Amino acid sequence: MLLGAMLLTLAFSSHAGMLYQWTDDNGQVHFSDQPPTHPHHVRPYASLTPSPSLYDASSSSAEQPAPALTPPKSVTLTLVSPNDGATLRSNPGELSVTATVSPLSIPAKQTRLVLDGQPVASPPTISLNASQRQLDWRLAPIDRGTHQIQVQYLESGKVIASSSIYHVYLHRAHVNQRHRRQD
Repeated sequence: MLLGAMLLTLAFSSHAGMLYQWTDDNGQVHFSDQPPTHPHHVRPYASLTPSPSLYDASSSSAEQPAPALTPPKSVTLTLVSPNDGATLRSNPGELSVTATVSPLSIPAKQTRLVLDGQPVASPPTISLNASQRQLDWRLAPIDRGTHQIQVQYLESGKVIASSSIYHVYLHRAHVNQRHRRQD
């Protein structure tokens, strides 16, 4: 909400016709009607008076023509299953995760599942419905215990949006239990 208000304020006050967003080396996000003086990946936004050029200091210091850009749509990531706090029983250690992503224009290959703080290498199975994309991951073998899951949307390698972090508890039978051993 605050970000949207800042964008609108800068867009109305912009004399150059463009609004620029970039992140500096310290991770600080900046918005300005002037491009940065140091090379950064710049995300331009068209204001009410479109400008025929865009500045991207990472490729060259010369201005390059670009189409009028609009601010990106809001990305919504929602974990559907398992539920937060769920206790799952799976002796083989299988974990199924389902999430939804909207709007449909978001490329599924730019989403990833994060399990216990580490990105999962396997890609999701993708299905579509009227307004959102459904992503399914099937993971195995997962150790028993408490696990954190989250879905993230990345753009240029940076996390742009993420779901809530869910905690799930995986129970598996232990193969070395005395009462199950046949001596």
